[in-house]
Amino acid sequence: MSPEIYTYYSSTVFPPGDDHIWRSLGAELKIPNQNLQFINARSENPGDDVLRYWEVKAGSRVGILYDTLVRIGYPHIADKL
Repeated sequence: MSPEIYTYYSSTVFPPGDDHIWRSLGAELKIPNQNLQFINARSENPGDDVLRYWEVKAGSRVGILYDTLVRIGYPHIADKL
């Protein structure tokens, strides 16, 4: 993911205090709930850490992220990929 897109995600998709967005994305990307709880407890910016966790998993592709963002209601963000 390019630095510009990553910055856009950080500031737009994961605004501080809005846990619903990153939790929904994490659940759709099949990140285990225990990992999401750990990220929530330990992270200053959990949305960033959800993306970082997912991007190193086998099979993580931009197309999957795109489809997931569309499915959870963020097609305008997906179109920036």
